[in-house]
Amino acid sequence: MKGPLTLFDTFAPKESCLSHGYQGPLQRHAAGGDLRLLHLAFHLSPATHDLWNFLMTEEDRLKDLRRSGKVIIGALKDLGTIPVLVNAYENAVAFYPDGAWWLPCFKEQRTDLLPVAEALGAGEGLCPVRAMLGAFELGCHFPVPDLLFCSTGAICDDFKALAQRLVERGHPIHFWEMPHVREAQADETSIQLESGLRVPVLLRDVVKDELHRIAGKLDERTGEFLNVEKLRAAIRRSNRVRHLLARIRTSALPSLERLVCEMMAIHYCSDYELCEAVLSRVAEEAETLTPDPALKPVFWVNPVADVRVMNLLEEAGGRLCGTDFMFSHALSPLEETGDPFDTLARMALSDPMAGTTRARMKLCLEEAKRCGAKGIIVSRIPGASHCAFEASMLASLSDLPLLEIEVSSLTDSYAPALMTRLQGFMES
Repeated sequence: MKGPLTLFDTFAPKESCLSHGYQGPLQRHAAGGDLRLLHLAFHLSPATHDLWNFLMTEEDRLKDLRRSGKVIIGALKDLGTIPVLVNAYENAVAFYPDGAWWLPCFKEQRTDLLPVAEALGAGEGLCPVRAMLGAFELGCHFPVPDLLFCSTGAICDDFKALAQRLVERGHPIHFWEMPHVREAQADETSIQLESGLRVPVLLRDVVKDELHRIAGKLDERTGEFLNVEKLRAAIRRSNRVRHLLARIRTSALPSLERLVCEMMAIHYCSDYELCEAVLSRVAEEAETLTPDPALKPVFWVNPVADVRVMNLLEEAGGRLCGTDFMFSHALSPLEETGDPFDTLARMALSDPMAGTTRARMKLCLEEAKRCGAKGIIVSRIPGASHCAFEASMLASLSDLPLLEIEVSSLTDSYAPALMTRLQGFMES
């Protein structure tokens, strides 16, 4: 296909793996209010066109699933664990209301999500995920889930506060305990996680008990009974997505589309089968792309609230060669034999946010060096409590050049200054 593709382009149905209702030019999403699309530089092809349509139609699919009688499960904060469990049920689908933090970006603040959240006590002192509180209050961006599960304990303080406020606003939540992840002492019985960290077996047992309790709630609500084989099958399905993402993460796919692909890992964008089909096509195309030698490989820490910053990275002369978007545990292959609840418990304990900042930054540095990064960028999230010491901790551990930036939901007002900093970092 000749010439640059735009939002107005579409592709023949035979070139799409999406059903008719989810196809069409991306311009229609901008016309529906997702104005940020008009200011993004896309790598458009039949495969990535499906990727964007898949992302932008999640709200529609959730509403269609509700009408079809599916039980809608809202998973909060754990970023990857509960959806694997829910995917073992035929009559249930999981999604992350947390994803509402991107709505102020895609809607270019033409939404009342943040003002509503602030009126409910969640102001700028909390990170942009407070948009989720506004989305629940307004009830216009996703169906209110039939069940809500939220990890608590060793998680983000901001999220704890927001979850508590949701309960106060009439949204009952089933909390489950995420213990603080620490290295086992010499006299403790321990197990080794995929990250290499040895942790007390007691932590694994706590999380297994919690996951069994959640399964009981799901059995009761769906009318199904979860057995070992169903959960193993769900783990195998999850691994297929993780293998596709591993191919994409080592390819030359541009940074913006790579960000979107990686976000699929946490809950399959509410449709596992379509997710696998879309990512399969993207992986096939991504492996045909050749890296631009003029772009310098960068490791990126933390997801961006404004996705346009991924375009700015490449405009400044950089490209993603590795990432830690706070859910690396949702990218690692899972064990397919043995006790599946044990497997999911170890996955949950591998959550980099459940341990110390130092442990997470050490893993980031190891991964950055493994993937050949020439520098590291830490994108600080305004108001997020976990961002306080990430860059300083990484600087104390790393001999790679480091840049710390702050990325709000919209960066337009300071994009020139941000671009200058990115360009200076690349030139250095």
